[in-house]
Amino acid sequence: MQPQLFERIISGIHDCTINPLPAHFAYFRHSYDAIGRQSFNIYQKCTSALRQLAYGTAGDMWDQYLHMSEQTSLNCLDNFCLCVTDLYQDEYLRKPTARDIQRIYETHETRHGFRGMLGSIDCMHWEWKNCPVAWQGSNNDINVLNRSPLFDSIKNGSAPPSPFTVNGHDYIHGYYLADGIYPDWATLIKAYLSPTDEPSARFTRYQETARKDVERTFGVLQEDNGFAITSLDEEYLRAPDNRPIFVRNRNTTRAAREKEIHDKDMHNSLLADLTEHIWNLPPNYRRTI
Repeated sequence: MQPQLFERIISGIHDCTINPLPAHFAYFRHSYDAIGRQSFNIYQKCTSALRQLAYGTAGDMWDQYLHMSEQTSLNCLDNFCLCVTDLYQDEYLRKPTARDIQRIYETHETRHGFRGMLGSIDCMHWEWKNCPVAWQGSNNDINVLNRSPLFDSIKNGSAPPSPFTVNGHDYIHGYYLADGIYPDWATLIKAYLSPTDEPSARFTRYQETARKDVERTFGVLQEDNGFAITSLDEEYLRAPDNRPIFVRNRNTTRAAREKEIHDKDMHNSLLADLTEHIWNLPPNYRRTI
């Protein structure tokens, strides 16, 4: 994490002016125990929380480095997450609007050449030493995808409109790049397993490069001024009656919308159009962006 971002989060937590001050913000203020010893300062507490988030470790992993007990480490993590949610949920921890989606489309097309691309999808696998035998292998990529709320807004009809056109054909939903284990959904685009010609080979190179680029971005916390693709636009985000703007598609059923997501024919059509689109890009496209 960049030092400026760390300091920005620290300042946001320390300078909170909510009255009365919530307990999770008060937790990071200086305090003293019964014999007058000063508590851990805000830098130590936030460092403990961020290391647990970054490395996926247990609370007692940092007892020697920070001289902090397991329970204190867990308290740091819980309160830190509550503070970050309160401070940044309106700007960063929200679902994208229709305007946000268009900006995301433009950014990924400019950088990667993929029109209609929302991002990259993958699962992070953490080792669990004492995982129950009955649970081993149960949380694979497919099971996690099926339980994920990623496409819930499309299924329940509350997703903002996200149409795009590629190779002269119109599509109604954006897509994520994925690796070969994922299913052939209309909202997931994979590389060719065995490219048979130059267009499919070039598409595969671009797809794999774009996935690695996006995954590196999310490998570390990089939300900072000037780096976010979309910024908070409260005037657009809020309707006059102060309710969030969303578009509900009442013309189709949930089953029909789920069928749209899982449509293999649409997946194949989109894959073919994207392959043609990538093939028609300038040969030096990757070197000029």
